Parts: sequence; structure tokens; C-alpha cells
Amino acid sequence: MKISVIVPCFNAAAELELCLAALRRQSHKAHEIIVVDDASTDNSVRVAKEFEVTLLCRAKNAGAATARAEGAAQAAGEVLAFIDADCIAPENWIEKIATAFRDSPELGGLGGPYTHESGTTWLGTLCALEESYVHHVFSSHPDEAIPPGGNCAFLKRVWDSGRSGRELSFFGGMGSGEDSLVGHELRQIAKIQFNPDLAVQHHVREGRGYFRRHFNRGISRSTIWFNQLSDVSESNLTLEAFGGWS
Repeated sequence: MKISVIVPCFNAAAELELCLAALRRQSHKAHEIIVVDDASTDNSVRVAKEFEVTLLCRAKNAGAATARAEGAAQAAGEVLAFIDADCIAPENWIEKIATAFRDSPELGGLGGPYTHESGTTWLGTLCALEESYVHHVFSSHPDEAIPPGGNCAFLKRVWDSGRSGRELSFFGGMGSGEDSLVGHELRQIAKIQFNPDLAVQHHVREGRGYFRRHFNRGISRSTIWFNQLSDVSESNLTLEAFGGWS
């Protein structure tokens, strides 16, 4: 099974190096690794060029959703595996993805949780605890939870036929909510699961990014609700995981 790994990146040079090094150590080798640099102003492009990857460089920053879509459009594999630049995959990550699709012919996509290194500030610790709790809830509802955009994989034919591209207009540049919309759309045509065993280590950015993330999350959830982009069961699960009023 040919698996194309797509890595969106924006100003994450240090994390990208660790991410690509981990992908190079995989027990099941990727058919290709596509790094989509979203107009970074740091050394991300230079870091990517140190590895055997296909590098796509955007002239203007447009967010993770656009980067993932552009990488997917260039991919030649049967499976599109997405991992964010600030995540480190264990050596059997691609192997687990390949096994899941091979053992379940009806499976159209899957995703898994994030694990975290110890935080050095109270904000970093809080952020890690929040993500751990969310994915604990998702693990209890594997057939309802939406895979996170930074750790997921879909059959390319499911991605191509089930995705409308609406996430680019609703969540362009926001970095929150786009994965929920895509997962919901693909679930209409194929089986999508959350697999608690498919974990990657997520680097938590400590500081003001914590508050920005919560603000964006509030905007994205309101957008999903107002435009009726998701069904009731997913909305209820989101409230259980993230909290808030129904």
C-alpha cells in the first residue's frame, strides 16, 4: 500500500526537523513525504531541504487547511496520511495506518490522539491536560469522534470524492475547525474511526498561543453551529469533549 505523508508547516523549523527525522525512521516507509511550507519566515524551508521530501512552498500564508489540500492534490499514494510539523510519529505510525486499512476494507479514514512532553509552564501543562482529556473522550466514542487534522489518514479516493473544500472558505487561516468539517463530510460516504492506539507526540507551544487557540476554537465551533456544518451527535460529542453550552 502506497502511503503519501503530508506535513503542513508554518514557522516550525525546530519541530519540523524532529518530525521529518521520525518519518525517516518508520518501519513501513512512506511512498513519499510532502512538506507544504505555508509562507514561513523562519528556517523551515532550509530544514525541509535537508531531507528527501517533496517541498511545496506557498507565497502567501493561508492556514493548515489550504496546505493540507495542496499537498493532497500533489500526492500519488493510495492513502493520504497527515501529520503536523510539531508532531513526532513513533516508528510504527505508518505501519499502523497501513494495517488498519488492510484489515478493514470498509474503512475510509482514521485518526488518533496526541501525547505530550512535560510542560515547563502552567499554560503548557494546562494545554496538554486539555488535549489529553479531549482525546480520552474521543477514545470512548471511536465511531463518532472526528480525527484531529494533525494525526489522521484517509483513502485518497474518499478524500477526493467526499470533501467539498468548504473548509477553505469557512476556516482559511484560522487553524481550528477545518478538520472537524472535513471529517464530517468524509463520514457521509465512508467509515471514519478514532483509534486511541494511533498516537503521535505533540509539541505544545506555551504562552499566548494557548489563548489564541481557545479564541479560534470558539469562532470555529460557532461557525459550525451557525452554518449547520455538522450533525447533532457530533455537536453533542464536541460539547462533552470541549465543554460549553448546547
